[in-house]
Amino acid sequence: MNKLMSYLIPGLLVIVIFALAKTFLVPPDVAVKDWFVYLTAAVMVLGVLVPCVIYYLRTPPGIDHK
Repeated sequence: MNKLMSYLIPGLLVIVIFALAKTFLVPPDVAVKDWFVYLTAAVMVLGVLVPCVIYYLRTPPGIDHK
């Protein structure tokens, strides 16, 4: 497995858990409010962006790790 993918798996799991909770636990009138839409977008972006930044900081480009 690619090292980047191993960093992305926890973020993707958070996204999936949030999506399932939003689908089954959050009432529809709350799901369409502005703050919840922004929260959903933030969870989606941070679930991918934070692991990528952590990977980049631990493995900067241009360094041969072989």
